Amino acid sequence: MEKEWLTRKTSFEEISADRESFRDQMSKRGLDVSCFDKPDEEVLYLKSKIQDGDELWRFRSDDESWNQLSGRAGTCIVRNGEIVASWVSMLS
Repeated sequence: MEKEWLTRKTSFEEISADRESFRDQMSKRGLDVSCFDKPDEEVLYLKSKIQDGDELWRFRSDDESWNQLSGRAGTCIVRNGEIVASWVSMLS
């Protein structure tokens, strides 16, 4: 995880809304959405690690990493300018 990969601040509400939007898109395409029946592991994990004053950030590795099939994206916790926990939600 590199600090240069941080793209924007986010919130637990936004993470949950994005998950619901993705679920709806899959459902409209007739795809199985049963995996969304269980709790959101990303939110549960990050909530277990976050402390007062921490920030949630979205991250995405650079384009070269995606072209080399080693890209990753997700959410992380930033504390005092340092990344202290992360959840990878997309890999190339």
